[in-house]
Amino acid sequence: MERLTQKQQAELTKMSNDRLRMKLARTGIDEEAIATAERTELLNMYAEYLLLPPGAVGGGTSKLSEEELALRRSELELKEREMERQEARAMRELELGQKEAELK
Repeated sequence: MERLTQKQQAELTKMSNDRLRMKLARTGIDEEAIATAERTELLNMYAEYLLLPPGAVGGGTSKLSEEELALRRSELELKEREMERQEARAMRELELGQKEAELK
Protein backbone atom coordinates (compact mmCIF):
# COMPACT_ATOMS: atom_id res chain seq x y z
CA MET A 1 0.00 0.00 0.00
CA GLU A 2 2.97 2.28 0.64
CA ARG A 3 3.89 2.16 -3.04
CA LEU A 4 0.59 3.76 -4.10
CA THR A 5 0.31 7.48 -4.67
CA GLN A 6 -1.13 9.56 -1.85
CA LYS A 7 -4.28 10.07 -3.89
CA GLN A 8 -4.70 6.33 -4.42
CA GLN A 9 -4.09 5.66 -0.74
CA ALA A 10 -6.69 8.26 0.24
CA GLU A 11 -9.25 6.79 -2.17
CA LEU A 12 -8.60 3.29 -0.88
CA THR A 13 -8.94 4.19 2.79
CA LYS A 14 -12.25 5.96 2.08
CA MET A 15 -13.74 2.81 0.51
CA SER A 16 -16.05 0.69 2.60
CA ASN A 17 -15.25 -2.97 3.14
CA ASP A 18 -18.18 -3.95 0.92
CA ARG A 19 -16.94 -1.80 -1.94
CA LEU A 20 -13.41 -3.21 -1.57
CA ARG A 21 -14.83 -6.74 -1.68
CA MET A 22 -16.87 -5.88 -4.78
CA LYS A 23 -13.86 -4.43 -6.59
CA LEU A 24 -11.65 -7.37 -5.60
CA ALA A 25 -14.26 -9.86 -6.79
CA ARG A 26 -14.12 -8.21 -10.22
CA THR A 27 -10.38 -8.80 -10.38
CA GLY A 28 -10.78 -12.57 -10.22
CA ILE A 29 -9.42 -13.09 -6.72
CA ASP A 30 -10.91 -16.08 -4.86
CA GLU A 31 -14.23 -14.98 -3.38
CA GLU A 32 -13.74 -17.05 -0.22
CA ALA A 33 -10.44 -15.30 0.44
CA ILE A 34 -12.15 -11.95 -0.07
CA ALA A 35 -15.06 -12.83 2.21
CA THR A 36 -12.84 -13.90 5.10
CA ALA A 37 -10.26 -11.10 4.81
CA GLU A 38 -9.99 -8.33 7.38
CA ARG A 39 -9.96 -4.68 6.27
CA THR A 40 -6.16 -4.39 6.23
CA GLU A 41 -5.93 -7.52 4.08
CA LEU A 42 -8.58 -6.16 1.71
CA LEU A 43 -6.69 -2.88 1.39
CA ASN A 44 -3.43 -4.69 0.70
CA MET A 45 -5.04 -7.02 -1.86
CA TYR A 46 -6.54 -4.12 -3.78
CA ALA A 47 -3.31 -2.11 -3.54
CA GLU A 48 -1.42 -5.05 -5.04
CA TYR A 49 -3.98 -5.26 -7.83
CA LEU A 50 -3.56 -1.54 -8.57
CA LEU A 51 0.21 -1.95 -8.75
CA LEU A 52 0.04 -4.74 -11.35
CA PRO A 53 1.01 -3.71 -14.85
CA PRO A 54 -1.89 -3.53 -17.32
CA GLY A 55 -2.67 -6.95 -18.76
CA ALA A 56 -1.09 -8.84 -15.84
CA VAL A 57 -4.45 -9.96 -14.47
CA GLY A 58 -5.62 -13.22 -16.02
CA GLY A 59 -2.20 -14.04 -17.40
CA GLY A 60 -2.22 -11.22 -19.90
CA THR A 61 -4.59 -13.00 -22.28
CA SER A 62 -6.92 -10.02 -22.57
CA LYS A 63 -7.24 -8.69 -26.08
CA LEU A 64 -8.98 -5.44 -25.17
CA SER A 65 -7.65 -2.30 -26.73
CA GLU A 66 -6.68 0.71 -24.66
CA GLU A 67 -9.82 2.49 -25.88
CA GLU A 68 -12.03 -0.38 -24.73
CA LEU A 69 -10.30 -0.44 -21.36
CA ALA A 70 -10.74 3.31 -20.98
CA LEU A 71 -14.41 2.97 -21.86
CA ARG A 72 -14.90 0.19 -19.32
CA ARG A 73 -13.11 2.20 -16.64
CA SER A 74 -15.35 5.17 -17.38
CA GLU A 75 -18.44 2.97 -17.18
CA LEU A 76 -17.30 1.58 -13.83
CA GLU A 77 -16.62 5.05 -12.49
CA LEU A 78 -20.10 6.16 -13.55
CA LYS A 79 -21.66 3.15 -11.85
CA GLU A 80 -19.68 3.83 -8.69
CA ARG A 81 -20.76 7.48 -8.66
CA GLU A 82 -24.37 6.43 -9.15
CA MET A 83 -24.07 4.00 -6.24
CA GLU A 84 -22.61 6.76 -4.08
CA ARG A 85 -25.49 9.08 -5.05
CA GLN A 86 -28.04 6.42 -4.22
CA GLU A 87 -26.38 5.78 -0.88
CA ALA A 88 -26.33 9.50 -0.08
CA ARG A 89 -30.00 9.81 -1.12
CA ALA A 90 -30.94 6.89 1.14
CA MET A 91 -29.03 8.47 4.04
CA ARG A 92 -30.82 11.80 3.53
CA GLU A 93 -34.18 10.05 3.44
CA LEU A 94 -33.32 8.15 6.62
CA GLU A 95 -32.23 11.34 8.39
CA LEU A 96 -35.38 13.13 7.23
CA GLY A 97 -37.52 10.26 8.54
CA GLN A 98 -35.72 10.40 11.88
CA LYS A 99 -36.21 14.16 12.14
CA GLU A 100 -39.90 13.82 11.33
CA ALA A 101 -40.23 11.12 13.99
CA GLU A 102 -38.54 13.36 16.55
CA LEU A 103 -40.95 16.20 15.77
CA LYS A 104 -43.98 14.00 16.44
